Amino acid sequence: MNAQELSIKLVEKFGSQRKAANECGLSQAAISGFISGKITDVKTSTIEKLKKGLKQKAEQKCTP
Repeated sequence: MNAQELSIKLVEKFGSQRKAANECGLSQAAISGFISGKITDVKTSTIEKLKKGLKQKAEQKCTP
């Protein structure tokens, strides 16, 4: 899965880009950029944050 696919799944899980970003310690702008395809060069550490966010329950915070 790439950053775009992971970001879309996170937004579906948490209900908004802002909530998804907060859960993983990323900015809402970054999530938006991944989803729109404007940001394509993504660090491995950022992918890991997105993946951790998907493993979290909606009420838990994702720690970097």
